[in-house]
Amino acid sequence: MREKTAAIWWRVSTDDQREISPDTQTGEALALAEQEGYNVPPENVIGTDWSSLSVWDSPTMGQLKALVLGRAITAIFMYDADRGPSKPAHRLMFRALCEENGVAVRCCHGEIPGGEMGELMEFISAWSKEKQVHRAQQGAKDGLRDRAKKRGLPTNGTAPLGYQFRYQDLNGKRIPVALEPDSNYPVAQMIWRLAMEGCPMRRISTELSAQGIPSPKGGAYWNPSTVAGILNNPVYGGRYYSLRETAIIPVQRRKVDSYRSSAQPLPFDAWHWLEDFPVMSPVVTWDEWETVRRRLAQNKTDAARNAKRTYWLRGMLFCSEDGRRLVGHFSRGIYRYECPGKRGKIGVPKCGCPNLPGPELEGRVWTEVADFLGNPDIFQAEMDRRVHGQEGQGAEAEREIAKLNRRLGDVDHRETELVALRLRGAVSEVALDRNAALLRVERTHLTEELERQRETMSTLEQGQAAVASLKTLREHMYHRLDSATPEDRRTVLEALETRVTVGVNGVLEVSIGIPQQMANCVQRTQGQ
Repeated sequence: MREKTAAIWWRVSTDDQREISPDTQTGEALALAEQEGYNVPPENVIGTDWSSLSVWDSPTMGQLKALVLGRAITAIFMYDADRGPSKPAHRLMFRALCEENGVAVRCCHGEIPGGEMGELMEFISAWSKEKQVHRAQQGAKDGLRDRAKKRGLPTNGTAPLGYQFRYQDLNGKRIPVALEPDSNYPVAQMIWRLAMEGCPMRRISTELSAQGIPSPKGGAYWNPSTVAGILNNPVYGGRYYSLRETAIIPVQRRKVDSYRSSAQPLPFDAWHWLEDFPVMSPVVTWDEWETVRRRLAQNKTDAARNAKRTYWLRGMLFCSEDGRRLVGHFSRGIYRYECPGKRGKIGVPKCGCPNLPGPELEGRVWTEVADFLGNPDIFQAEMDRRVHGQEGQGAEAEREIAKLNRRLGDVDHRETELVALRLRGAVSEVALDRNAALLRVERTHLTEELERQRETMSTLEQGQAAVASLKTLREHMYHRLDSATPEDRRTVLEALETRVTVGVNGVLEVSIGIPQQMANCVQRTQGQ
């Protein structure tokens, strides 16, 4: 059965690139597999929508690698060779993994020859693809900045609630020239009227839901964060700002088969005001918008200051089931930490993480941290382990840097020999160009790897400084562990970059890190 069993692999990276659809990739790969006499079970048709270059780490690629390692298949069919792992190292690892387990890789388009020349061509193909993606990503960012800063145009075609873009034809292209009210303009007016009257965002969202007003995405319920986004948008004050956020890699994936970028808000002074892009009929004046924005910021500060209870493990507890942060919940004089997924949603199973009593959980975490700081044997053993680990990594990085420098010297020597051979007429112009191109590729790869190793050395040096700061923190807190206030304890936990993972049965896994900015935390602790 294994001899005629295969798997199909498909991949797309972004919707806006208009790549070959998954159905097309799967259909052509299945046709080729059937033509060559292979059986492809439905569960062996695997693929992903993955925008990151590190598709090697995606869950679906993990399924494919499991089939290869388990020797459940003898062939993998894909639409094109570039649908495989994107990074050069990952491409070669995938090739080696398949070869070691007797799995052939067959492509509908763009076959790669075997042998050492095939490996070199595979590496060059992946390297050029990686550079192409990086150039495209950077070009997209540069294009957005140029569109806003040089042409004075919005960076996307989505208008805020209550407005729509007015377009004009210019040289055969539709260009947005202004924002004007649409049918939802009264809804925006209502939201701002309630906000100007001092109505909290949660009450505004409740009022909108109660009146049956659809949310911007058409839902029946309004989320307070949606209202917050409207109240923080300067469009309603008459000014259109672009470049208000930047794309980042998401910390946590919402979907296991997707890896798209998340948006991180930028500070107000980093926004770009399109002064020549008019907003018709602003809902409020600019002074009113600034007043509401300042009040929202102050409300956020007051909420933290006036909270009935400060949960000093806030932001440090994580559920082992879904990776979400546990939140504090105070009820009937008792506070607990619970996973938001425990409440569940319709059609979604509830998380099995237990609700944990606050005092008990905080005590257990502090006991472990206090043992780490208070017991000189435990502390010194951990410090020795980390120092030795850093020293070992540093020595390895130094050896790798020396090795890379030697290989760069060898490339210089081969380039010199190649030029000398050409001058003597020993090689043709075509051979000279081909070998010179290969040497340039090798030089680029070695230079990039050398830069990564130097960055590793810099990180290790910062880690060594952090270890020294950690010792200073321990010396300062040693005699104050038993009498430390909750504020002291939280400062110590922040300084140690404490992360607590809560298991289904309430089992805790406490992780203590060494942050690079430890000195600031030490100074703050000493001042308390």
